[in-house]
Amino acid sequence: MQSDKFAITLVLPYANAEKQWRFWADDEAHVDFKHDTAAACRCTAAYAATELAWHLEKCVDSPEIKVASSRPETGCFISLEIVEPDRIEGAYELLPAGQGVAIKGYGRCGLLSGAYEFLRMQGWRWHEPGEKGIVYPPMRATPLLPGEPVKFAPSFTVRALDIFLGPSKESAELLVWMARQGMNCFHNRSLTAKLGQKLGMMVRMGGHLLQKILHPDRVLPSGKTVWEEHPEWFGLLPENATKVDVLMSRCCMSQTSLYDFITDEIIEKMRHDWAEADILDVWGLDNSTAKACECEKCKNLGNTSDQTLHFLSSLRTAFDKALREKRLPHPVKITITAYDGNDSITPPTKPLPENLAGSGDICIFYPIDRCYRHDFNDITCKENQRYFVDFVKWRKNNPGLQFWMGEYYNVSKFEDLPLLFTDRMAADIPLYQEFKADGVTYMHPPLANWNLRAWTQILYAALLRNTETDVGVLLEEYLANHYGTYACAMKTVYAEVEKAWRDISQWRNWHGDNILRNLMLWDGAAPEQEFPLRHFANEAEAIAAGQESLTLLLNALKTVSKQLAQATIDEAEKATPPGYQPETPEEVAKMRECGIYEYRLSEDRKGLIYGADTMELMVSLLEYHNSLLHKDKAAAAKAWKIIERVADKMDSYYVPVKFDQPGPGVKCLDALTRSQLRLTVSLCRKNL
Repeated sequence: MQSDKFAITLVLPYANAEKQWRFWADDEAHVDFKHDTAAACRCTAAYAATELAWHLEKCVDSPEIKVASSRPETGCFISLEIVEPDRIEGAYELLPAGQGVAIKGYGRCGLLSGAYEFLRMQGWRWHEPGEKGIVYPPMRATPLLPGEPVKFAPSFTVRALDIFLGPSKESAELLVWMARQGMNCFHNRSLTAKLGQKLGMMVRMGGHLLQKILHPDRVLPSGKTVWEEHPEWFGLLPENATKVDVLMSRCCMSQTSLYDFITDEIIEKMRHDWAEADILDVWGLDNSTAKACECEKCKNLGNTSDQTLHFLSSLRTAFDKALREKRLPHPVKITITAYDGNDSITPPTKPLPENLAGSGDICIFYPIDRCYRHDFNDITCKENQRYFVDFVKWRKNNPGLQFWMGEYYNVSKFEDLPLLFTDRMAADIPLYQEFKADGVTYMHPPLANWNLRAWTQILYAALLRNTETDVGVLLEEYLANHYGTYACAMKTVYAEVEKAWRDISQWRNWHGDNILRNLMLWDGAAPEQEFPLRHFANEAEAIAAGQESLTLLLNALKTVSKQLAQATIDEAEKATPPGYQPETPEEVAKMRECGIYEYRLSEDRKGLIYGADTMELMVSLLEYHNSLLHKDKAAAAKAWKIIERVADKMDSYYVPVKFDQPGPGVKCLDALTRSQLRLTVSLCRKNL
């Protein structure tokens, strides 16, 4: 009897694939991805087959999915092949052949990227981690095949997210989403480590290690603290140095015994806790006020960046020796930072140490206080101009060192606000490629409740894959897929939200003269002078800009609320009783769509409520400060009334979870606490 189903054969070039493919796809826990290349390739290829099968079963009418170890003589097939297994960047080819297509992946990441590109051709999109982020294409009689060969290599060798702070930041759904977007580097977590490796990603571990290894109060096996046993490691400090000075100091980078201690500790960790790492972050202090050692030997090494490279050179020598002696299980790349937080943003003054040229080691450039009102290379912006000059010098003067750009679309002080960076990303990310950055990463991507920020993650991933992506076309497609009939109204919302937060770095950033920092340092009493500000001439100008931003956010919130009200009515009409079984593709599509737009608009509304409240609280506190300064009692009373209203409201609801670090744990904080202004409000009350 002839089957009415459309047959699709997935070809895995491994013996017994017909019976074992699903087992191989889920067997990552038993695969040694570092040393058993054949098993690693088979596992990833089998997983790619399961992804193709799952998606094709839902977009091809009545398919019959088969798996074989060789191509069929007739019929539709998709063959999966990994060539050059050691390649990491994610290049692939889609090669039409008769009624089928061969997906050739250069490395395991390349094969998965090719498989997802084939699914993208069918109309699949993955806007967020998990089921609710999936965009299903219309049902087809047969899969779409490429009409001509496709050969693709990503714009950046490394496409990453910085999820290194907080061991509880663990999500299998996020890792799968990253793979579907072509990303190829993840931070190791115990429960998802093997999954990330199966997805063809490089394993990254470490962080600000030096401040942990060399903390002055750390007790050594001798029973003494690091400071007590090795005061010489903390360098020549200013006269009358206090314990605080020691804690805030950078170590004496000319001490051989210091290097021996650090490298021994790190290599021992590499043999056990960090044995799976492909990339190890070995970063210094995260404190912009840290004082450098003032001894003559350290001065002769050069500036902080020179000293950092000198340290990296010593660590590279030790790693290479340990690898030769088989004390390291496999080669590891080391990252250092060019970063305001430890005065290493300034480029080095001396030539790159010889053993670092071509070593594969990496410098990540982190401009934590950059301005998002302007493009990164905008010479009219003094903040970005200084960063851009240093970025160019770092890159051009150290060609033998790999170089990544580290962005801050969700830096800690932004506290999960609903921010959008469409214009900045569209201009900046191609610029990073122009200056030959090998990779891009960003701090600290949200793990949940993405709301409007789903667009940030989608655009970021798309531009890392291909900097020539037409951002306008991608946005139109995204809005249509994400919101359906509500897309037109939401396009206006996205424009308003982006404009509202163009001065986010001036309102709240990590260092420097931003409004949040000034408010947090204020004692709440009548001030004697205005706050120092960035990009605003005075407090009055900042207040006017803040009021404009608040108006934009409230308009956006009003529009979203209106669309949500309509969606609840529209989607109620699509609701089906429990246990209902759809019989046609149209009914299946209707069931999938039911509730999804209501959910997405509801998430957007939650984010905008929190965003508008935070902006109103900041603006009102700044108005209150300015009114007290000018002794305008009426204006101060008016501002204070708003502060009390907004603070009380923000105290009544929660915002997305905050992850503890360095240890495990999460917290769910109220919006007022997440604004970081609870203490400021209390101090103002104290001084009423």
